[in-house]
Amino acid sequence: MIREAKRRDLEYKRHATAELAKYLTAFPTINIFDEVKQIVEDGISELNDDDDGDVQMKPMYLHFRKLTNESRLLLRANLYSLASAGFHPAIHPNNVQNAIWIITLFNTEIPVATVWSTRIAICKAAQTYITKCTITPALTFPQDALLSLWQSLKIVAGDRGYESVRTAAAKAVAEFVEWVEGHPEWIQVQQQIRSELPGIIQAETSSVIQAEYRR
Repeated sequence: MIREAKRRDLEYKRHATAELAKYLTAFPTINIFDEVKQIVEDGISELNDDDDGDVQMKPMYLHFRKLTNESRLLLRANLYSLASAGFHPAIHPNNVQNAIWIITLFNTEIPVATVWSTRIAICKAAQTYITKCTITPALTFPQDALLSLWQSLKIVAGDRGYESVRTAAAKAVAEFVEWVEGHPEWIQVQQQIRSELPGIIQAETSSVIQAEYRR
């Protein structure tokens, strides 16, 4: 399964990474995070390098190109999900290092993942990641890493284009707030959230999404 997810055929990789994420979700005691990390890094690199903008596409190929672009978005979303699915902090010997790597991934991808489907996918991946961190209280973080994740979550929370993105963001933010509030040693992060979250909620025009923040 790992071998299949490493294949360079992006269309095939889209399906293989989705299946690998399902497998790791079903079997949370399996520790293959190093392999997952490599698959995610290579996959994103391949997506970023796969620029066919200089290719003159004939009309007969436009439908194929559209499908390819859709597949790229789905693959990128699958890679976010795979990163969180493969993260099992209770069994990872280098769990802090791995945890910070995922935060760095989110921080890098959120500003550039501007399509609504990828933003929803990264919010869901972040929610999964935060939930796993929450149930592993022994996992400690430098506060600057947490603050950087908070800044990234604010980007998707402020997406004025799609309520579906803001709903997914609100769920991730709610999980993040609960996680941070459970660690009294993270006073700097708590203070910044308490200062900025009310403004985010007030700026939200949907009462349904506001409720997600307050749950």
